[in-house]
Amino acid sequence: MGIHLTTGHNVGLYNDYNVIDNADKATQQDLIYNANPNVTDGIEVDCWSDKGKMLDQGNRWYHTKTEYYNHLGYSLHIYAWTYAPYVDGEAGIRAGLQKCGY
Repeated sequence: MGIHLTTGHNVGLYNDYNVIDNADKATQQDLIYNANPNVTDGIEVDCWSDKGKMLDQGNRWYHTKTEYYNHLGYSLHIYAWTYAPYVDGEAGIRAGLQKCGY
């Protein structure tokens, strides 16, 4: 499922959904929100999990397989975790994205 950032947050990509700090980032470059949908960054995800670290809006995380840095004009294919409430307010989950088995 492809998802644009829509909540106004920039989003970090983490190797583990239980260790959320700069040392655990999958990339040092965060995904950047922009009100222009042609410029805002996005992700491609294959499932979500509720076993990750609890942050201010719950513990639901997207398993991310591609990162689209539209503001920079390139994409990366790195498996990582992104915090669903900051990506799209969990719209992907409500739209029927499958739950991960991990």
